[in-house]
This record gives sequence, C-alpha cells and structure tokens, in this order.
Amino acid sequence: KNDLVDKPVLKPIHRDYSDYIQFKIKVESLEEIFASKLRAVIERKKCRDYFDLWKLTKMRFDGKKIKRIFLAKCALKNIEFEGKDQIFPPDLLETLKPYWERELGRLINPTPDIQRVLRDLKKALEFI
Repeated sequence: KNDLVDKPVLKPIHRDYSDYIQFKIKVESLEEIFASKLRAVIERKKCRDYFDLWKLTKMRFDGKKIKRIFLAKCALKNIEFEGKDQIFPPDLLETLKPYWERELGRLINPTPDIQRVLRDLKKALEFI
C-alpha cells in the first residue's frame, strides 16, 4: 500500500505445534486498519466495511491515533472530512439493508442485526 500513515508493527505468529519455529511479521497497526475502514465507508457504502468497523470497535484501540491517521488518509485522497454524516448519512439504513443478508450471510452466521450494528457504531465512533 502506498497510503500507510502509521508504522507497521511486528506481531508474533501463533504456533499450534511446538516444533514450528517462532517468528514475527510486519503488519499494519490496528489503528491503521481502523482508519482505512473509516475512509472506505466515506468512499463507498458497503455492508462489509460497516461490519468490519463494528468488529474493530470491539478491540482495544487508541481513538486519538485513529482520528489522526484517518484525517491523514483522507488528505492523501483529497477527501475533506466534514463530519459524521459522511459516515452515517441519513439514508444509510435504506442503502445497506437490501444487501446486508446477501453480502454478509455467506460469511457470518448468524448475521448481526443491521440496526444494532449501526447504533453500536455511532456510539463507538463518538471520538471522530
């Protein structure tokens, strides 16, 4: 990727067998991934992006760092962030609902309730 803002972090790979060697790999930070998903929901309104964001909010994260990275990522693509209405436009539920089960149902069972996901997300993203 050419738009990394945060430094990659080294993470150990989980080993199931003791005879496997231990090693670490460079990965994007949680905050980088989170910020990328935030920018994605501004660029396109896809069920998977909102679901991924919802799952990310269940993890421990640094909201200030995410906001800084998110704004930098927006600037890289000449996107001006004007507020949460870009993430949660008034017609979002109507936009996503027809595709929610079809796009997520083959990946997740049971599919979470879309209204709950959006409600949880709005609360979790108050730092933006």
